[in-house]
Amino acid sequence: MEKFEGVTVSPGYAEGKIMYFCARQVDFSTETIENWAIYDELTLLDEGLHEVEHSLRENIEHLQSEGRIEEVTLTEARILLLYDIIETGECRKLISDKNYSARHAVLDAATRIRLSFENLDDDFMRERVYDVKQVSEMLLAKLNGNQRTFPKLNEPTIIVADELIPEGTLCFERPNILGIVIKNSTYNSHASILARLWNIPALAEIEIDKAWDGHNAVIDANNNALYIDLEKYS
Repeated sequence: MEKFEGVTVSPGYAEGKIMYFCARQVDFSTETIENWAIYDELTLLDEGLHEVEHSLRENIEHLQSEGRIEEVTLTEARILLLYDIIETGECRKLISDKNYSARHAVLDAATRIRLSFENLDDDFMRERVYDVKQVSEMLLAKLNGNQRTFPKLNEPTIIVADELIPEGTLCFERPNILGIVIKNSTYNSHASILARLWNIPALAEIEIDKAWDGHNAVIDANNNALYIDLEKYS
């Protein structure tokens, strides 16, 4: 096995097969509409907003029933950010005045808000970058006809990803997540917090290779190490 060193964000030990998780690849950053479609796009935006809020509130009820109070707080904060993206990001104005599609407007607004958080000196505010990504991805999925889907875990698996927003973590069934390895994450990111809440070993700051998908691996998050059986490469 080949060893890769990372940074532990949730301690523990796990063995299993890797599943490489790929984030959304669709680019809406140049998508525009004709004047006659503006009303339809505004309607689509409002419908998507309400559907995502409803989904998050249902999630809150589920978390409350299980006594997972910290996750309830995180989800409530994401609802506020959802509206912040729409209102502060002026999504409706982008659609009406610049003929952006609803998806383009949300992507533009979320990117600007995310960058504003990243440029702050406060560590807590910089961590809100993951919240912005989570709610904007949920909304983009609705605006895209729910075409964005996450892979289904049919067996216990080690998830490996360049980046993992909370939506990606929460879509999986907890018993099938053996461990998590993320390239872009910090100790206080939501993926890391959830990993600790769920007692799942997790490592960050490891250069990820999507070719690892399907290989057997060991996470030793007590010693900042990932071991992967790369014999198939030779």
